[in-house]
Amino acid sequence: ETAAVEEFTAACAEDGVRVPRVGVDYASHSPQGERVRDRVLAALADITPLSGDVPFFSTVTGDEVDTRGLNADYWYTNLRHTVQFERVTRTLVDRGHDVFVEVSPHPVLAVGVEQTIEDADSRAVVVGIAGLQAAQHQAGGVVVRLIHLDHLKAALQRGVALEVLLVF
Repeated sequence: ETAAVEEFTAACAEDGVRVPRVGVDYASHSPQGERVRDRVLAALADITPLSGDVPFFSTVTGDEVDTRGLNADYWYTNLRHTVQFERVTRTLVDRGHDVFVEVSPHPVLAVGVEQTIEDADSRAVVVGIAGLQAAQHQAGGVVVRLIHLDHLKAALQRGVALEVLLVF
């Protein structure tokens, strides 16, 4: 199936459609997620989720949930089933949230957030921050975070205050 995905993404790129890829060998949010079920459940078996003070909107349920329920089964369900990412993003935009930050080693969600913002005719902005694992080793333990320049520009144009901290 990898060849088919590569063919599809190449065709999308030719049409100007951005298709970010994540470096895994199965399709998340699909039946292929069943391949890693036992590994996910075992890895997360010892977690004890607690209720948080910040509202948490679940892409599994599409609604606000108590974080106390974010156990191993929840995260496997998230990996295995189709998520309601657009629904949750639209709910947040409709409630007036106007800055979305993606902090991820593979920031691929920013594209979907941008599309939802555009469809909602909102002035919200998304900032994708990528953590560079390789830089952590090369810089003697320093963690380097990069902000995509287009995202930084959009955030600054909309008056988002960003703090930059350099630690040596």
